[in-house]
Amino acid sequence: MSMTPKELIEAVYEIAYGEDAHLRGFFPEEVVERLQEFSDGSNPILIEEAWNQAEELKTSLTHLNDNDLIACRQDLINVTNRIMEALNEIGTEE
Repeated sequence: MSMTPKELIEAVYEIAYGEDAHLRGFFPEEVVERLQEFSDGSNPILIEEAWNQAEELKTSLTHLNDNDLIACRQDLINVTNRIMEALNEIGTEE
């Protein structure tokens, strides 16, 4: 497998910003920053945190009756928000 430097740059730009990104005027620094965000966002700790929160929510929901669900509505919203925050940090905003 042999890739020219130009092909490498085009491939890296596409990973960062999608098809034909090398033609859309992004600066190399922008591309590196974007790739770093992807790298930071794939942090296994954040993924594990989101998973654990979702598992906690699932467990809570399976043990609650309808009246309990109404009574702990805000707690369920808070757990859902924590899951969403963890997923947002992973870089799923797009």
